[in-house]
Amino acid sequence: MELPLSSKQIESCIYCPNPPDGREHWLNRGLGTFHGNTFLTGRICTPCNVDFGGTIDLELLRSGHTGMTRQVLGIAGRSGHEKKNVFEYKASQLEPPVQVFHQDSGDWRPAFEQAIAKNPDGTLRAIQSRALTVATAQGKQTMPFPTGWGEKQLRAAAAARGLLGGTLESAHVPPPETVEEFVAASRDILRAVFGPFEMDVYRSRLDGEVGPIEPTLVRFNLSPAFFRAVAKVGFHYFLWACPQIGGDEPEFSAIKSFVRNGVGEPSAFINVVDSQVDRIPAEEGPGNDCQRSVSTLTSLHRFISFLRRLALRFQRLSSDSASAPNRWRGSGGAFTWLRTRPISPVMTDS
Repeated sequence: MELPLSSKQIESCIYCPNPPDGREHWLNRGLGTFHGNTFLTGRICTPCNVDFGGTIDLELLRSGHTGMTRQVLGIAGRSGHEKKNVFEYKASQLEPPVQVFHQDSGDWRPAFEQAIAKNPDGTLRAIQSRALTVATAQGKQTMPFPTGWGEKQLRAAAAARGLLGGTLESAHVPPPETVEEFVAASRDILRAVFGPFEMDVYRSRLDGEVGPIEPTLVRFNLSPAFFRAVAKVGFHYFLWACPQIGGDEPEFSAIKSFVRNGVGEPSAFINVVDSQVDRIPAEEGPGNDCQRSVSTLTSLHRFISFLRRLALRFQRLSSDSASAPNRWRGSGGAFTWLRTRPISPVMTDS
Protein backbone atom coordinates (compact mmCIF):
# COMPACT_ATOMS: atom_id res chain seq x y z
CA MET A 1 0.00 0.00 0.00
CA GLU A 2 1.31 3.45 -0.90
CA LEU A 3 0.83 6.43 1.35
CA PRO A 4 -1.57 9.11 0.09
CA LEU A 5 0.10 12.34 -1.02
CA SER A 6 -2.37 14.53 0.88
CA SER A 7 -1.41 15.91 4.29
CA LYS A 8 -2.39 13.78 7.24
CA GLN A 9 -4.52 15.57 9.81
CA ILE A 10 -3.81 14.90 13.48
CA GLU A 11 -5.84 16.11 16.45
CA SER A 12 -3.06 16.64 19.01
CA CYS A 13 0.49 17.94 19.12
CA ILE A 14 2.97 15.13 18.58
CA TYR A 15 4.51 15.96 21.98
CA CYS A 16 1.47 16.71 24.15
CA PRO A 17 -2.36 16.73 24.18
CA ASN A 18 -2.65 20.36 22.97
CA PRO A 19 -4.01 21.07 19.48
CA PRO A 20 -1.24 21.30 16.82
CA ASP A 21 -1.66 25.02 16.17
CA GLY A 22 2.03 25.98 16.07
CA ARG A 23 4.05 27.27 13.10
CA GLU A 24 7.65 26.18 13.44
CA HIS A 25 10.81 26.85 11.46
CA TRP A 26 11.95 23.24 11.17
CA LEU A 27 15.42 24.63 10.35
CA ASN A 28 16.17 27.12 13.11
CA ARG A 29 15.72 30.74 12.10
CA GLY A 30 18.92 31.53 14.00
CA LEU A 31 20.91 29.62 11.36
CA GLY A 32 19.90 32.20 8.77
CA THR A 33 17.27 32.50 6.07
CA PHE A 34 17.05 29.76 3.44
CA HIS A 35 15.03 29.61 0.25
CA GLY A 36 12.23 27.09 0.68
CA ASN A 37 12.52 26.94 4.46
CA THR A 38 8.79 27.16 5.09
CA PHE A 39 6.93 26.42 8.31
CA LEU A 40 6.07 23.03 9.72
CA THR A 41 2.37 23.27 10.54
CA GLY A 42 -0.27 20.94 11.93
CA ARG A 43 2.21 18.87 13.92
CA ILE A 44 3.29 20.81 17.02
CA CYS A 45 1.49 23.13 19.42
CA THR A 46 2.51 26.71 20.14
CA PRO A 47 3.56 26.04 23.79
CA CYS A 48 5.90 23.18 22.75
CA ASN A 49 7.31 25.29 19.93
CA VAL A 50 8.01 28.17 22.32
CA ASP A 51 9.56 25.81 24.88
CA PHE A 52 11.91 24.27 22.31
CA GLY A 53 12.82 27.73 21.05
CA GLY A 54 13.90 28.80 24.54
CA THR A 55 15.79 25.63 25.45
CA ILE A 56 17.31 23.10 23.06
CA ASP A 57 17.16 25.41 20.02
CA LEU A 58 19.21 27.99 21.91
CA GLU A 59 21.75 25.31 22.83
CA LEU A 60 22.19 24.49 19.14
CA LEU A 61 22.69 28.16 18.25
CA ARG A 62 24.94 29.13 21.16
CA SER A 63 27.27 26.17 21.48
CA GLY A 64 29.28 23.70 19.48
CA HIS A 65 30.41 24.11 15.90
CA THR A 66 27.07 25.58 14.86
CA GLY A 67 27.28 28.33 17.46
CA MET A 68 30.88 29.26 16.68
CA THR A 69 30.40 29.18 12.91
CA ARG A 70 27.32 31.40 12.94
CA GLN A 71 29.06 33.91 15.23
CA VAL A 72 32.22 34.13 13.13
CA LEU A 73 30.19 34.47 9.93
CA GLY A 74 27.89 37.05 11.50
CA ILE A 75 24.69 35.07 11.00
CA ALA A 76 21.97 36.93 12.91
CA GLY A 77 18.95 35.35 14.53
CA ARG A 78 15.63 36.92 15.33
CA SER A 79 15.58 40.57 16.27
CA GLY A 80 14.86 41.06 19.95
CA HIS A 81 16.61 37.84 21.01
CA GLU A 82 19.47 38.36 23.44
CA LYS A 83 22.81 37.87 21.74
CA LYS A 84 25.29 35.56 23.41
CA ASN A 85 29.00 35.24 22.84
CA VAL A 86 29.54 31.53 22.20
CA PHE A 87 33.05 31.76 23.64
CA GLU A 88 31.56 32.94 26.95
CA TYR A 89 28.44 30.76 26.95
CA LYS A 90 28.32 28.70 30.17
CA ALA A 91 31.90 29.83 30.81
CA SER A 92 31.66 29.03 34.53
CA GLN A 93 31.87 25.32 33.69
CA LEU A 94 35.28 23.68 33.75
CA GLU A 95 34.46 22.29 30.30
CA PRO A 96 32.23 24.89 28.62
CA PRO A 97 30.57 24.16 25.25
CA VAL A 98 33.43 25.82 23.33
CA GLN A 99 37.03 25.46 24.54
CA VAL A 100 40.11 26.97 22.91
CA PHE A 101 43.58 25.45 23.29
CA HIS A 102 47.08 26.60 22.35
CA GLN A 103 50.14 24.42 22.15
CA ASP A 104 52.73 24.99 24.86
CA SER A 105 55.88 22.86 24.94
CA GLY A 106 54.09 20.11 23.08
CA ASP A 107 50.98 20.17 25.28
CA TRP A 108 47.60 21.70 24.47
CA ARG A 109 46.61 24.19 27.17
CA PRO A 110 43.39 26.18 27.58
CA ALA A 111 43.46 29.67 26.09
CA PHE A 112 40.81 32.32 26.71
CA GLU A 113 40.40 33.62 23.22
CA GLN A 114 37.59 34.31 20.74
CA ALA A 115 37.36 34.65 16.99
CA ILE A 116 35.92 37.98 15.90
CA ALA A 117 36.34 38.34 12.15
CA LYS A 118 37.89 37.03 8.95
CA ASN A 119 41.17 38.43 7.65
CA PRO A 120 41.60 39.28 3.94
CA ASP A 121 43.62 36.09 3.41
CA GLY A 122 40.76 33.96 4.71
CA THR A 123 42.26 33.26 8.12
CA LEU A 124 40.42 34.16 11.31
CA ARG A 125 41.28 37.08 13.59
CA ALA A 126 41.06 36.45 17.32
CA ILE A 127 41.43 38.42 20.52
CA GLN A 128 41.78 37.43 24.13
CA SER A 129 38.50 37.04 25.98
CA ARG A 130 37.40 38.92 29.08
CA ALA A 131 39.41 37.11 31.73
CA LEU A 132 41.22 37.31 35.06
CA THR A 133 44.64 35.98 36.02
CA VAL A 134 44.82 34.78 39.62
CA ALA A 135 47.94 33.77 41.54
CA THR A 136 47.81 30.96 44.10
CA ALA A 137 50.41 28.84 45.87
CA GLN A 138 50.21 26.43 42.92
CA GLY A 139 50.97 29.16 40.38
CA LYS A 140 49.07 31.53 38.12
CA GLN A 141 45.87 30.56 36.40
CA THR A 142 43.56 32.40 34.02
CA MET A 143 39.80 32.12 34.35
CA PRO A 144 36.89 33.60 32.38
CA PHE A 145 35.04 36.66 33.60
CA PRO A 146 32.29 37.37 31.05
CA THR A 147 30.35 40.61 30.96
CA GLY A 148 27.27 40.39 33.17
CA TRP A 149 28.69 38.04 35.75
CA GLY A 150 27.82 38.89 39.34
CA GLU A 151 29.44 37.93 42.61
CA LYS A 152 27.66 34.56 42.78
CA GLN A 153 28.78 33.44 39.32
CA LEU A 154 32.35 34.61 39.79
CA ARG A 155 32.65 32.98 43.20
CA ALA A 156 31.31 29.66 41.89
CA ALA A 157 33.67 29.70 38.91
CA ALA A 158 36.67 30.57 41.12
CA ALA A 159 35.76 27.87 43.62
CA ALA A 160 35.47 25.24 40.87
CA ARG A 161 39.00 26.10 39.78
CA GLY A 162 40.46 26.24 43.29
CA LEU A 163 41.17 29.98 43.03
CA LEU A 164 39.32 31.31 46.06
CA GLY A 165 41.87 32.88 48.39
CA GLY A 166 44.15 33.68 45.45
CA THR A 167 45.47 37.11 44.50
CA LEU A 168 44.29 38.98 41.44
CA GLU A 169 47.24 39.72 39.15
CA SER A 170 45.68 41.08 35.97
CA ALA A 171 42.56 41.29 33.82
CA HIS A 172 41.91 41.51 30.11
CA VAL A 173 39.08 43.62 28.65
CA PRO A 174 38.08 42.98 25.02
CA PRO A 175 36.46 45.74 22.93
CA PRO A 176 34.07 47.46 22.82
CA GLU A 177 34.28 47.64 26.64
CA THR A 178 36.75 50.21 27.93
CA VAL A 179 39.01 49.86 30.95
CA GLU A 180 36.99 52.55 32.73
CA GLU A 181 33.75 50.67 32.10
CA PHE A 182 35.35 47.44 33.29
CA VAL A 183 36.55 49.00 36.54
CA ALA A 184 33.18 50.63 37.24
CA ALA A 185 31.25 47.41 36.59
CA SER A 186 33.62 44.95 38.26
CA ARG A 187 35.43 46.61 41.17
CA ASP A 188 32.90 45.71 43.88
CA ILE A 189 32.37 42.18 42.52
CA LEU A 190 36.10 41.46 42.45
CA ARG A 191 36.61 42.80 45.97
CA ALA A 192 33.72 40.71 47.28
CA VAL A 193 35.22 37.51 45.89
CA PHE A 194 39.00 38.10 46.16
CA GLY A 195 39.31 40.86 48.75
CA PRO A 196 41.31 44.11 48.33
CA PHE A 197 43.59 44.03 45.28
CA GLU A 198 45.74 45.94 42.85
CA MET A 199 46.19 44.60 39.35
CA ASP A 200 47.06 45.48 35.77
CA VAL A 201 44.28 45.68 33.21
CA TYR A 202 44.97 44.95 29.54
CA ARG A 203 42.78 45.80 26.59
CA SER A 204 42.98 44.56 22.99
CA ARG A 205 42.83 47.04 20.11
CA LEU A 206 40.91 45.96 17.04
CA ASP A 207 43.22 48.12 14.94
CA GLY A 208 46.31 46.51 16.38
CA GLU A 209 48.89 44.73 14.26
CA VAL A 210 47.92 41.21 13.24
CA GLY A 211 50.15 38.64 14.86
CA PRO A 212 51.70 35.52 13.32
CA ILE A 213 49.69 32.40 12.54
CA GLU A 214 49.38 30.12 15.53
CA PRO A 215 47.65 26.72 15.39
CA THR A 216 44.70 26.71 17.75
CA LEU A 217 42.57 23.76 18.72
CA VAL A 218 38.88 24.28 19.40
CA ARG A 219 37.08 21.60 21.36
CA PHE A 220 33.29 21.31 21.37
CA ASN A 221 31.75 19.82 24.49
CA LEU A 222 28.29 18.99 23.19
CA SER A 223 25.49 18.69 25.73
CA PRO A 224 22.48 16.35 25.63
CA ALA A 225 20.34 19.39 24.77
CA PHE A 226 22.51 20.01 21.69
CA PHE A 227 21.95 16.46 20.44
CA ARG A 228 18.23 16.72 21.14
CA ALA A 229 18.11 19.87 19.01
CA VAL A 230 19.90 18.16 16.12
CA ALA A 231 17.52 15.21 16.32
CA LYS A 232 14.56 17.61 16.31
CA VAL A 233 15.79 19.31 13.14
CA GLY A 234 16.00 15.96 11.37
CA PHE A 235 12.66 14.67 12.65
CA HIS A 236 10.75 17.86 11.94
CA TYR A 237 12.27 18.19 8.48
CA PHE A 238 11.07 14.68 7.77
CA LEU A 239 7.54 15.55 8.89
CA TRP A 240 7.62 18.72 6.77
CA ALA A 241 8.84 16.85 3.68
CA CYS A 242 6.40 13.95 4.16
CA PRO A 243 3.04 15.57 5.02
CA GLN A 244 1.27 12.24 4.61
CA ILE A 245 3.01 11.12 7.82
CA GLY A 246 1.65 12.72 10.98
CA GLY A 247 4.40 12.03 13.49
CA ASP A 248 1.86 10.44 15.80
CA GLU A 249 2.70 6.94 14.54
CA PRO A 250 4.09 4.57 17.20
CA GLU A 251 7.34 4.17 15.25
CA PHE A 252 8.31 7.71 16.31
CA SER A 253 7.75 7.28 20.05
CA ALA A 254 11.44 6.87 20.87
CA ILE A 255 12.72 9.91 18.98
CA LYS A 256 9.88 12.06 20.36
CA SER A 257 10.78 11.05 23.91
CA PHE A 258 14.40 11.89 23.23
CA VAL A 259 13.61 15.29 21.70
CA ARG A 260 11.01 16.29 24.29
CA ASN A 261 12.43 14.85 27.49
CA GLY A 262 15.93 13.64 26.74
CA VAL A 263 14.98 9.99 27.24
CA GLY A 264 17.50 7.66 25.64
CA GLU A 265 21.11 7.89 24.53
CA PRO A 266 22.12 10.36 21.80
CA SER A 267 24.00 7.56 20.04
CA ALA A 268 20.67 5.82 19.43
CA PHE A 269 19.56 8.70 17.20
CA ILE A 270 22.67 10.57 16.01
CA ASN A 271 25.93 9.22 14.67
CA VAL A 272 28.65 11.56 15.94
CA VAL A 273 32.08 11.32 14.35
CA ASP A 274 35.05 13.22 15.78
CA SER A 275 37.09 15.03 13.17
CA GLN A 276 39.84 17.60 13.01
CA VAL A 277 40.05 20.25 10.31
CA ASP A 278 43.59 21.59 9.94
CA ARG A 279 44.07 25.07 8.52
CA ILE A 280 45.73 25.31 5.12
CA PRO A 281 48.94 27.38 5.06
CA ALA A 282 48.30 30.92 3.89
CA GLU A 283 50.80 30.57 1.07
CA GLU A 284 48.50 28.08 -0.62
CA GLY A 285 46.04 30.84 -1.37
CA PRO A 286 43.48 33.11 0.26
CA GLY A 287 40.16 31.96 1.59
CA ASN A 288 41.08 28.42 2.50
CA ASP A 289 40.61 28.87 6.24
CA CYS A 290 37.21 30.41 5.67
CA GLN A 291 36.19 27.47 3.53
CA ARG A 292 37.37 25.07 6.20
CA SER A 293 35.74 27.02 9.03
CA VAL A 294 32.32 26.75 7.41
CA SER A 295 32.66 23.04 6.82
CA THR A 296 30.03 22.48 9.48
CA LEU A 297 27.47 24.41 7.44
CA THR A 298 28.37 22.26 4.45
CA SER A 299 27.83 19.22 6.65
CA LEU A 300 24.45 20.64 7.62
CA HIS A 301 23.55 21.00 3.95
CA ARG A 302 24.63 17.41 3.33
CA PHE A 303 22.51 16.43 6.32
CA ILE A 304 19.46 18.17 4.85
CA SER A 305 20.12 16.63 1.43
CA PHE A 306 20.33 13.20 3.03
CA LEU A 307 17.02 13.76 4.79
CA ARG A 308 15.44 14.98 1.56
CA ARG A 309 16.45 11.79 -0.23
CA LEU A 310 15.20 9.78 2.72
CA ALA A 311 11.90 11.63 2.65
CA LEU A 312 11.42 10.89 -1.06
CA ARG A 313 11.95 7.21 -0.36
CA PHE A 314 9.40 7.34 2.43
CA GLN A 315 6.74 8.56 0.03
CA ARG A 316 6.79 5.06 -1.47
CA LEU A 317 6.54 3.25 1.87
CA SER A 318 3.49 2.13 3.76
CA SER A 319 2.77 3.61 7.17
CA ASP A 320 3.54 0.40 9.01
CA SER A 321 7.13 0.39 7.70
CA ALA A 322 8.02 4.01 8.39
CA SER A 323 10.80 4.83 10.82
CA ALA A 324 12.48 8.00 12.02
CA PRO A 325 15.30 9.64 9.99
CA ASN A 326 17.52 9.79 13.01
CA ARG A 327 21.02 8.93 11.89
CA TRP A 328 23.45 11.72 11.11
CA ARG A 329 27.10 11.57 10.20
CA GLY A 330 28.35 15.13 10.42
CA SER A 331 31.36 17.09 11.54
CA GLY A 332 32.37 17.39 15.16
CA GLY A 333 35.39 17.01 17.38
CA ALA A 334 37.73 19.92 16.83
CA PHE A 335 39.45 22.06 14.22
CA THR A 336 42.15 24.72 14.07
CA TRP A 337 42.07 28.41 13.22
CA LEU A 338 44.32 31.47 13.02
CA ARG A 339 44.61 33.84 15.97
CA THR A 340 46.02 37.32 16.56
CA ARG A 341 46.44 38.98 19.94
CA PRO A 342 47.14 42.71 19.84
CA ILE A 343 47.09 43.83 23.50
CA SER A 344 47.64 47.36 24.80
CA PRO A 345 48.49 47.21 28.51
CA VAL A 346 46.88 49.89 30.67
CA MET A 347 47.71 50.20 34.36
CA THR A 348 44.85 51.06 36.69
CA ASP A 349 44.59 51.29 40.46
CA SER A 350 41.79 49.05 41.71
